[in-house]
Amino acid sequence: MRRLLATAVLGAVLGALVGCSTGSAGATPKIEPPLPLAAPKGMAEMTPAQYAVFHPIVNRYFYVRKQAVLAGDPAVVWREFPALKEGYDGQAGINAEADAVGGYKSLTFIDGNMQPESYARLKAQADGDRAVVLVNGSEVYLHKDFSESGGQVQVMLYLEKTGDGWTVVKTDETTLAEYHQALKR
Repeated sequence: MRRLLATAVLGAVLGALVGCSTGSAGATPKIEPPLPLAAPKGMAEMTPAQYAVFHPIVNRYFYVRKQAVLAGDPAVVWREFPALKEGYDGQAGINAEADAVGGYKSLTFIDGNMQPESYARLKAQADGDRAVVLVNGSEVYLHKDFSESGGQVQVMLYLEKTGDGWTVVKTDETTLAEYHQALKR
């Protein structure tokens, strides 16, 4: 019984030590507040029916975006979603996938995790063959040494119905300038 108790206590202590680790001795992690972009008027959390329709295209967009970052080539996104090659406005975050890929270009990643709902549930507004989905999630990439880069991503995906599915025709990602402006409000 003592051995079992000692093992349990040792496990709890080690678990607490590992759980409290910040990754570098004595460093206090800087916690950034989540991006404060409010959902546009008329946009609400997805209904189960909308979720079934729009969640696959959200996943597809982030899968392709991840492949583009891993390849260091925004053309990966443009091949899948050709409309995103047009209408670029980096300062406004419009169709700025080349910036998202370019921001990581000097780094070499082996994998990445995209979690479209890590900060908030997906929100949508649909009207016939068009829809807008607000994503407030995260994208984190894994380096060869297993450290990570990335963080929160907030983007509105403009969708159009094509045949039996949906495609992304425009993106509007929250830029750092927009983030800082929203914090001032």
